[in-house]
Amino acid sequence: PKPQNPIKVKLYKLLKMSLNITTRVCTQDDSATCAKFNVEMAFETEGKNLDYDTVFNGCSNLIAKPKYGVYYIAEVINEEGVVIPVGCTMCTFEMQPRLGGVIRMIQSVFVAKDFRNKGVYRTLYNNVIREAKEDPITKGVRLYVEHENYTA
Repeated sequence: PKPQNPIKVKLYKLLKMSLNITTRVCTQDDSATCAKFNVEMAFETEGKNLDYDTVFNGCSNLIAKPKYGVYYIAEVINEEGVVIPVGCTMCTFEMQPRLGGVIRMIQSVFVAKDFRNKGVYRTLYNNVIREAKEDPITKGVRLYVEHENYTA
């Protein structure tokens, strides 16, 4: 029989076990990961090749100015204890005077291919909803989905 790739075997074992997915607000140290995920998402869902440096600057600027929005990152810890980023999403805030507060707009959702259908997005989404419920000025949450992104 053909020898197995040890990296794929470890990844398979990681995926077979129950994932302990955590989420947190991104810091400047996460700008590169957010940018990488955004570039991958744009190519995968829209066939667009985005300029990494431009996207990196955009992610970094948003993270630096949380009044405009926030990035959340989802992570798992592998068998060796290494933290692996497996997804992220961006939430921007839109003031809605008619509603008397803010709508949180979930955008730029990305989950790494090997971690899809494992609860990563659900964990990110639940985090956004929890924070929205804790914020008295938040009056709703909206999710934007690219029309041609059928898997979303």
